[in-house]
Amino acid sequence: MERTPFLFDHTVLAEVAEPIQERFNVKIVTPDSSLASRKIGGIYRARQVDELLQVLTELLELKITHQTDHIELRISQTPNL
Repeated sequence: MERTPFLFDHTVLAEVAEPIQERFNVKIVTPDSSLASRKIGGIYRARQVDELLQVLTELLELKITHQTDHIELRISQTPNL
């Protein structure tokens, strides 16, 4: 059965993290408040958390770090090409 896609409509990244955490049972941390307030929109399908994080990485130029107990989102120091 296909899962319901993620739907974001000018949603701040801090709120984007909530349904991702619920669906994939992960904790997402965004320590930078300017990053947490960035907005995205669109419909995204993902079977695994890394698929969705890859999309966010490309859209918002993020750096994803997998820690022992959470996933950390930070502003990338170098633009994604």
